[in-house]
Amino acid sequence: MSDTEQKRYYDGGYSGEVENGVYNQPPFHPATDEYQHDSHKAKALIRKIDRRLLPILGALYSIALIDRINVSAARVAGMDADLGLSIGNRYTVALVVFFIPYFIFELPSNIALRKVGSANWLSFIAFAWGCTMLGQGFVNSYQTLAVCRVLLGLFESGECQLGVQDRT
Repeated sequence: MSDTEQKRYYDGGYSGEVENGVYNQPPFHPATDEYQHDSHKAKALIRKIDRRLLPILGALYSIALIDRINVSAARVAGMDADLGLSIGNRYTVALVVFFIPYFIFELPSNIALRKVGSANWLSFIAFAWGCTMLGQGFVNSYQTLAVCRVLLGLFESGECQLGVQDRT
């Protein structure tokens, strides 16, 4: 590298932006083996992501909480008698089957999140989750309720890491 190129290299001649259709990487400092980034731009990008993503994630977390409360509220309202949940421990089983796929599919969901992308994964999870919650309102038997709870656990397992993934 010539002296002029080296001076331009270390003085920040490469801005990390697109110039004439070519992306110039941020300056690389060989002594620290790190790229130098503009902290203002990084903070602005994080704020932009937070403004767009956190309301959606907050809504999803609220819906998850409402869903967990709805089953007990529906039991008090008469679902217990309609679906025969008072027989044995059916009510407990219907609630516990949610957590089995939630724990099992948390890691595969994170792998899929990295391969598919967070925007696509969030859209898929929110849509599938909403359809399953809607279907849970029309169940006619204990078995159908248990299947809906398993599917909810499957879809909610991917929701947990979305906020962490998009913040890093």
